[in-house]
Amino acid sequence: MDSANIVEMINSGKLDSAESIIEETIKINRSNADAWFLKGLVSLSRQNYDGAIECLMQSKGFGKDDDYVKRSLGYSYFSLFKMDESIPYFAKIKKKSIDDFFMLGIAYLLINDPMSSKEYIRSAYNIDASRTKELMKLFYISFIHPSELVSDKEKRDIVSKINALANESIGKGKR
Repeated sequence: MDSANIVEMINSGKLDSAESIIEETIKINRSNADAWFLKGLVSLSRQNYDGAIECLMQSKGFGKDDDYVKRSLGYSYFSLFKMDESIPYFAKIKKKSIDDFFMLGIAYLLINDPMSSKEYIRSAYNIDASRTKELMKLFYISFIHPSELVSDKEKRDIVSKINALANESIGKGKR
């Protein structure tokens, strides 16, 4: 199994083909950590977050515990609005990206820890202000606006908090 080829298939939306190859690999070697990781990515791409977590934990159990696994677990738990489970995975990433800092900031915001939230949002903003602003918009459009789990009042409160964080980061970060 060529992992780079499978990732390319996943990224181009050829999920069934990728999954077929991954399943064949797992049949041959059930303890193939890379195959379980890739199966987790397929589940993540299909927005099957519970399935992604199950596969990623299998991968982790078979010895793959790199930043990619941690990031994917963080995103999976985040997508299920399980912030208390998401935060430790993002926090353990050794080489954090702007997106990782942002996800940590939003996760802390959602568990009502504004001080930690500001710290991580500011870190993302200091690395790339325009990407951080883009992520704020995407977060609202992708997670908050369509969610039936969040009331209209809570949506307005979250938008206010995001705007306050953005304004505060802008005032103290790089422009």
